[in-house]
Amino acid sequence: MAFESTTPSLATNGSIHRNRGIRDVIEHFTPVWFSVNMGTGVVSALLHSYPYGGNSIILNGFATAFFFLNLVLFCIFLTLTICRYVMFPRLWGLMLRHPVQSLYIGCFPMGAVTLINSGLTLGYQYWNWGGTTFLYTLWGLWWLDTFVSFLCCFGLVYVMITQHEHSMATFTSAWLLPIVTVIVGSSSGQLLAAALIPHSLSNAALTTTFAAFMVILGISLSLMVLTLYLRRLFIEGLPDAGAVLSSFLPLGPCGQAGYSLLLAGNNFVAILPKGNGEVLSDELAGRVLNIICFFCAFVLWCLTIWWLACAVFAVIYTVSVGHKLIFKLPFWGIVFPNGVGAILTIQLATAMDSAVFRVLGACYAAAVMALWLLLAVPTAIQVYDKRIFISPCVLEEKEKLRIQFEIARQEPSDLRLDREK
Repeated sequence: MAFESTTPSLATNGSIHRNRGIRDVIEHFTPVWFSVNMGTGVVSALLHSYPYGGNSIILNGFATAFFFLNLVLFCIFLTLTICRYVMFPRLWGLMLRHPVQSLYIGCFPMGAVTLINSGLTLGYQYWNWGGTTFLYTLWGLWWLDTFVSFLCCFGLVYVMITQHEHSMATFTSAWLLPIVTVIVGSSSGQLLAAALIPHSLSNAALTTTFAAFMVILGISLSLMVLTLYLRRLFIEGLPDAGAVLSSFLPLGPCGQAGYSLLLAGNNFVAILPKGNGEVLSDELAGRVLNIICFFCAFVLWCLTIWWLACAVFAVIYTVSVGHKLIFKLPFWGIVFPNGVGAILTIQLATAMDSAVFRVLGACYAAAVMALWLLLAVPTAIQVYDKRIFISPCVLEEKEKLRIQFEIARQEPSDLRLDREK
C-alpha cells in the first residue's frame, strides 16, 4: 500500500508546519531519535551514581523518574520505527544506503542498554524489584541486545565498505557509532556480571569474559577510526558548522570503555582465582588484572579529556568565525558521550578515593544534566509544531524525483522545437 506525503522538498528548505499528518511524521522518523534514549538514560545513571548526596532517596527518585521517562520514549520510538518500515518498506534500503542516517542505527541497541542498566542498578539493586527472576530477565535481554550490537558493529561496517561512498572531506566521527555499540553493551554486561556473582559464579565468569572481549574489540576498532579522524582534522580542518558537534562523539568509546574496564577489574577480583589453568588459578590473577584494567581506564580517561578539549575548542572556533549552531535532532548525540565521560570520572574517584576526581565528576555530571535540559526544551517545542521530523534520505529522494520530473516535462517541448526547425 502506498502512502502519500505532504513533505516539502529540499527546495523549500524544509519549512514544515503543524498540519503535517501522522503518516508524514512516521515517514520522517529516523534512527537518530534513539540518541534521545541514550541521553536520557545516561542522566538517570548520573543521578544514581552522583558522588555527593549519600545515595539519597531524592536523587534515586529523580533517577527512577528519568528511567520511566526513558522507557516510555523508547516504546514510542520503537513503535514509530516499526510503523515506518511497515508503511514505507522502501525506506529501509534507502536509509541503509545513506552514508549518515544508517550510522545512527547503532543508537537503537545503545538506547536499550541504558534501560537495562537502570533496570539493574535502580530497579533490582536499589528498589529491590522482581528478585532473581527480574535479574535473569535483564540478563536475557542483555544477550539479545548484545546480538543486535554485533549486527551493527559488523553489519553496518560491511554496508559502509560496500554501499557507501566516502572521502576524507566528508569523514566525521559519526563513523564510530556502529562500532561503539559493543563497548556500551560491554559495560552493561559487567554490571550484570557483578550482580550475578552471588547467584552463579559460572554465569558471572561467562558474562565478565564475554563483556571483556566486547570492550577490547570495540576500543581497538574505535582507536583505529579515531586515528583516521585525527588525520582528517589535520588535513581537512574542522567539520562544517552543521557537523561540528560530532566532535564530541570520540568521548563515547573512550569514556565508556574506561568505565567497562573498571567494572571488569572489580569482577575479576571477585571471580578469580578459578579453575586449574596456569594463569587464572593463580591467587594474584584477579588483583593483577584489576590493576591492568585500572591503568587502561585511566589512559582512556586522559584521552577522553583530550577529545573533550578538542570538541570545546572546535565549537568555540566555529561560533567565533560567525557560524550559527541551529538546533537539530542530532544535537542529542553529544549528551551520552559527555555523560559516560562523567561516569568514568566518578568511578575513578571511587577507585582512587580521590577528592579531586570526585569534584570533577560532580561538576561534569551537573553540566551533562544541564545540557539535557537545554536540548529537551527546543525538542519539545519542535515536536509540537512537527518541524523536527525531517529525514534527509527521504528529502533527497523527493528532490531527485522532482528533478527527474522537470527534465521529463521539458523533453516534449524540446522535441517539438526540433521538429519546427
